[in-house]
Amino acid sequence: DVSSTYYGGGSGTTMDSQTGATLRVAGRPVATKDWDVHMGASGITAFRLACNAASSTSGTATSCTRSTSFGQRPEFDIGEANLAATGAIASAKQVWAAGPELGVRWNRLLMKGEYYHVGVQRENGLKNAGFQGWYGSAAYTLFGTPRLYSEKMGAFTAPGVKENEEFNPALNHWGALEVVGHYSVIDLN
Repeated sequence: DVSSTYYGGGSGTTMDSQTGATLRVAGRPVATKDWDVHMGASGITAFRLACNAASSTSGTATSCTRSTSFGQRPEFDIGEANLAATGAIASAKQVWAAGPELGVRWNRLLMKGEYYHVGVQRENGLKNAGFQGWYGSAAYTLFGTPRLYSEKMGAFTAPGVKENEEFNPALNHWGALEVVGHYSVIDLN
């Protein structure tokens, strides 16, 4: 059984492609010089998973299997390995995920968080699966331009500097620096 991943994945054995949809809504109900509040929600579904060729003794695939798997690398790059993974979930019929997001900026301080619930509907009388995860973070820009809200992206931007103030200690330009704390939880049981 060759597993396809939630985001398409698969291999050269895919016989029937995946079909899905995604939706995200975001808004900024408070927008002042000192305050920004971001609220949003998003959802994604693969309502027909990719079908991968099942192995056969003749070498010609006559049937296929639909499966999925989930894994998460750490937010900070400490290697290529997933620290949490489900392994293959066989007979997956449909996969979906949905959750809210919230961000609040006050001057140079940004606090944000997001929650996601993921569901897997299965065929052949197998038990459905559900997973969840969330994160919360706080960032304070010490110097440089603080994170600002981008209406085009519906999210906060990275800290930055004006073009003529890029990092150059000889001119007393120190670029941008922020202190960040992040906490996240993922439950793949």
